[in-house]
Amino acid sequence: MSDNAKFYVIGVPEKKAFGIFSFNRSNFISAPVRWITNISFTRFWCDDLLSTVLFMNEDRKTLDHHFLLWKFDTSKLDHRALHKLDVGLLGNGEAQEFETDYGTEGDDTPGVDGVEKVNSSSCCIMF
Repeated sequence: MSDNAKFYVIGVPEKKAFGIFSFNRSNFISAPVRWITNISFTRFWCDDLLSTVLFMNEDRKTLDHHFLLWKFDTSKLDHRALHKLDVGLLGNGEAQEFETDYGTEGDDTPGVDGVEKVNSSSCCIMF
């Protein structure tokens, strides 16, 4: 079952089939989205986002890793607002005043002005 409980998967090893189903939570109706067939497996594992699936075949001692690519209907999205999110609030991608560049927090070490220079070989000075 997916995180939003709108989709789930079922595997039928005897039929070599793997099915993806939608689930309407308001009226409790389930419908098949896609069946994937001719996959030899005895067990499978799918992540919570239904984007990755592992097929394990214990008889043949194989492990297959696959990605499920979802196609979403984006016709009703506000693409202008999404573009503003992508480029930032200033519209040109630059950070505003007092805004940080995420991912670099903690890179500055207080009290250290530079990197020590070592004049010998690097193979023996590790300790």
